[in-house]
Amino acid sequence: SNFTLWGLMVTVRRLLLVLAVFAVISTALLYIYQVSDRLPSVSHFSKSSALIRGIDTSESSKTDVQKEAVPLRPSRASIRQDFNANTEGQKSVEHKKTNVLKKRSGKKKDVIVERLPVVQKDLSLIESQQKQQAPLKSKSPVQKMRSVDQQKPHVQSKTAQTMKDKVLQLKKTNPVDHILGNRKESRDGSISKKQGRGAKPPLVDPMAKAFGSIRTLVAFIGYPRSGHTLISSLLDAHPHIAVANEYQFFQKWLDFDDKQRNRLFVFKELYKASVSASQEGIRSLTEVHTFNYSVPGEWTGKYDRFLQVIGDKHGPKSAKLLSDESGRKILTEIQNKLKVSVRLIHVVRNPYDNIATMAIRASDAYGRQFIEQGKILKNVTHLVQQTRVYAGLLRDNSHLRSWFHVFDVHSIDLIAHAKETLEQICRYLHVECTDEYLTHCASMVFSSPSKTRNNVEWTPTVKAAIKYLIEKYPFLSRYSFDTD
Repeated sequence: SNFTLWGLMVTVRRLLLVLAVFAVISTALLYIYQVSDRLPSVSHFSKSSALIRGIDTSESSKTDVQKEAVPLRPSRASIRQDFNANTEGQKSVEHKKTNVLKKRSGKKKDVIVERLPVVQKDLSLIESQQKQQAPLKSKSPVQKMRSVDQQKPHVQSKTAQTMKDKVLQLKKTNPVDHILGNRKESRDGSISKKQGRGAKPPLVDPMAKAFGSIRTLVAFIGYPRSGHTLISSLLDAHPHIAVANEYQFFQKWLDFDDKQRNRLFVFKELYKASVSASQEGIRSLTEVHTFNYSVPGEWTGKYDRFLQVIGDKHGPKSAKLLSDESGRKILTEIQNKLKVSVRLIHVVRNPYDNIATMAIRASDAYGRQFIEQGKILKNVTHLVQQTRVYAGLLRDNSHLRSWFHVFDVHSIDLIAHAKETLEQICRYLHVECTDEYLTHCASMVFSSPSKTRNNVEWTPTVKAAIKYLIEKYPFLSRYSFDTD
């Protein structure tokens, strides 16, 4: 019984060993079978190798036996052999291409060039067939959803479409603002950016609109006590003119830095000086002055909607500052920076009266009362000193008139013909004036000139010096000691 049991066990072991060997062999065969299915068939390699060698493989060239023959599954050795042949054929084609590029003549070149299109067509055919035989990978759910979304037409929401239409409309209506990033240039030349959503709108200076129409800047040159204070006050009463009183504009211009030399800043400073003169200065109705220069019923220290002319009255120092070579540079720079035309008004009075008033004011703080009381100045020192000052101002004004257009206004003409003279000044400044304005201003002018020459005790030397000045400068030729 033991021998029978032992024999049975040996038999079972042998059977298991046989089954194991059989399983290994079948697995290997199955693997070989699967690998052979993935490789291209023999017909593909044979066809490509035949094309490379220049053999015609079309259906018409095949014999009846070849057409009826069914190709059997090739062995691994034949597959590898054909694959190597195909690789060598491709290498030879590439080698032939380089030879064609290197050699520019010969029959070999022509033959190879004729076969190149056939080879290229065959290679593209092999690549397309290999792609078709490649196993398809299964797409994930996310990839499937993306592919479906790509196939669907793109649909925008109404809000997005509306915003897009607004942007396109902005580009069409105002393309300059769109390119500059919604930057807007103000009247004074500065550039301000539009604020974003929720931010406060940019502050706009209310004076910028009023100053936008200014095209002329007026200044006065001349001599002390000549009458330019009255003329500047009459111009300041115009609804579209603002003239400061002794602001010393040209000296301030030299003190300004580059940021301050712009229309808005300079015009605001001049206008504030004009308002100050009307509230606290010589044009104020509330302050007590010997003579008030405020024109009743007109726009002293104010303007009507906009300004056309702005300026300053500081005659003697302006002439002295502009008379040298630097004056030409100052006037040119002002006109270029502020985009205005500078106009200079030269006020002239009888030299004997002008020098006499200057001497009386230099000796007595209350010169007007001195004149009204009929007193006579006997101090020759003040008279000689003021004659020299007047002669220096004549030289400065004459030099300035030689290269810059200056408008001469004689005080005697203003007294005799106030409306006509004032209208000529407005025409020179390119502004219009109404009859009402001219009438109100004419009421402020003296009825007769003040002959202060009678309040001074003259010496023959001083009178001869003044006569010499009258003969030297043509704009004084109409004056003498005995005339107005």
